[in-house]
Amino acid sequence: MSRIIQMSLMLAIGWMAGGCAAGGALLYKFSPAPTIPAEYKPAKQPTLVFVENFQNPDLVQVRADQLGREISLELADHKVVPIVAPEKLYDLRNAKGDSFHSMNVPVVAQALDAGQVIYVDLSQFSVDPQPGSEMIKGKADAMVKLIDAQSGRTLWPRDTSGGRQIKVETPYVRPGGGVSPEALQEEMLHTLSDKIAKLFYDWQSDQVDGSEPTEEPVR
Repeated sequence: MSRIIQMSLMLAIGWMAGGCAAGGALLYKFSPAPTIPAEYKPAKQPTLVFVENFQNPDLVQVRADQLGREISLELADHKVVPIVAPEKLYDLRNAKGDSFHSMNVPVVAQALDAGQVIYVDLSQFSVDPQPGSEMIKGKADAMVKLIDAQSGRTLWPRDTSGGRQIKVETPYVRPGGGVSPEALQEEMLHTLSDKIAKLFYDWQSDQVDGSEPTEEPVR
């Protein structure tokens, strides 16, 4: 109650001192951060996060594994779904060798006792130079979908079989002073994993006084 009284007094002072504009600014500052709803909330069943480059699985395998781990950790941290440990996927891939690439997604999921799969086709993940310049720029492109492990049916998105596209692109930067292709790749990796994980849970975006938006999960 005391907090409500304090806020009311501050609003009143703002209106008296600067009119409605000042009062409106105070009201905005004390407004709750907007909640961004999940695009899809998966069923609470064991879920495998499977990331690969579908056309060329070996092209970005290391980064695909890192992306899968980060997405898995974020989903587990926010208790979105029970997560199949990423290590189980790596162990299966190592055990199967070259034959692993001939296994489709439902077969992989069933081998790991997963009920559904968050499948990410990481079609692009690269840092390239600007023609005729030392500047470099990172680009990542992924298609995301949720697949039923038994039927192989796409549960989400329902309007396209290709999946939900997620893209990350950095500005052109000059290498040096901590900026490198590896640093850009790490930045893209964290941003991409966060964007993909947030497709599946509600989160809050808080932007105050024109500052850069910050994101907080909805507990």
